[in-house]
Amino acid sequence: MSFPILFRTSSPYASRWKAELERHVPDLDFRVYPEIGDPAEIAMALVWKPPHGVLAMLPNLKLIVSLGAGVDHILEDPTLPRHVPLMRLVDPHMVAAMSEYVLAQVLRLHRQDLTYLAQQRDIVWKELRQPNAHERRIGVLGLGQFGADAAIKLSALGFDVAG
Repeated sequence: MSFPILFRTSSPYASRWKAELERHVPDLDFRVYPEIGDPAEIAMALVWKPPHGVLAMLPNLKLIVSLGAGVDHILEDPTLPRHVPLMRLVDPHMVAAMSEYVLAQVLRLHRQDLTYLAQQRDIVWKELRQPNAHERRIGVLGLGQFGADAAIKLSALGFDVAG
């Protein structure tokens, strides 16, 4: 049984999504926006930042799935069909990637990388105090899937973490 899925994202990975989904659902009718054919045939939308009005033009939509961490980009659409369930995707690879990003930024600030880069550009060398991780408190706003993972990893590096 085939049920059409609309796919829309700013990433270049539509073909990878299609291949993986078709591996699990061989008769899947996967349509990449804006080439969606008859909008009345679409039952599910897998989206990241769809243009306002796109979801409202799908009269038989049964589920909206956010391909990112949050759903704010969908809720901002004033024409959003509010009766359609909205789900966010939680992907372990996305959680790991977000934690890596958070750790990279914290370490850049902790080790004063921006100041050292400016010194390098200006051909200046002035040693800066380098506190230990346990001397710094890191605040994590929200301890859901993403925040909790980042907090655990920051804590493992010795930071005093508060959520």
